[in-house]
Amino acid sequence: MSNITKIAMAQSLKRMLLIKDLDKITISDITNDCGINRQTFYYHFQDIPDLICYMMEQGSKELLENCLAQPTLEDKIRYLLSVALNARPLIQRTIPSSYQS
Repeated sequence: MSNITKIAMAQSLKRMLLIKDLDKITISDITNDCGINRQTFYYHFQDIPDLICYMMEQGSKELLENCLAQPTLEDKIRYLLSVALNARPLIQRTIPSSYQS
């Protein structure tokens, strides 16, 4: 159940990043979208940057697995370019945030 909740929160944040900048997204936005309470969010993550780290770790694992599964070098490159193009809107709304160190 724990992993399902984490995945749901990550998917919620991804959906929200398509419509507004990271700085404008609150934990309440995420919990309301998922139908969970704030305590559940804090059980899994310290804050939104912690959720982003989780998303990056999971995404990196998935990216590597899927890339290695491609049969040819050309397919691997096409896959990586496709992922990069699809991630662009999320990245654009994340980079200018105040969460940067």
